[in-house]
Amino acid sequence: MKKEYLNSILESTKSVIDMVCQEDIKKGAPYIKNNPYSMNDISVNIGITGELKGQFVLSLTEDAVKYIASQMMGGMEISDIEMGKSAIGELSNMIMGNAGTKLSELNKTIDITPPMIIEGKVSISNPHQTISLPFKTKNNMELEVNISIVEV
Repeated sequence: MKKEYLNSILESTKSVIDMVCQEDIKKGAPYIKNNPYSMNDISVNIGITGELKGQFVLSLTEDAVKYIASQMMGGMEISDIEMGKSAIGELSNMIMGNAGTKLSELNKTIDITPPMIIEGKVSISNPHQTISLPFKTKNNMELEVNISIVEV
């Protein structure tokens, strides 16, 4: 996976979350995930097609979903997990839309699939290398971005 592609998605993740949620999320150290890998309580999976193919998976705990959704609503407390899942799906869509723009600047055109919300502690197997990057919000809520991309 080319570093430029990975960085486009990671920069989009940070900038979109910081802007939409009035956050300053902190990046952790990236690492390679071994197959199969497990996810948190709620994950959003977006497929990547076009000149690149792969997937983007945002993984969070239920508390982190509610917190991020609350931040997206200007601080209004969100206790309904269904509303939180919808918000996280839309946030992931925004991240990958922004990443698509950044990738087009590298002369790579992508399309993305609609976000798929996955609930429960599940394992994902991927035929391609997955790079994971943890983030923390200002109140130490954790979220993790998992990216797998190959050139077609």
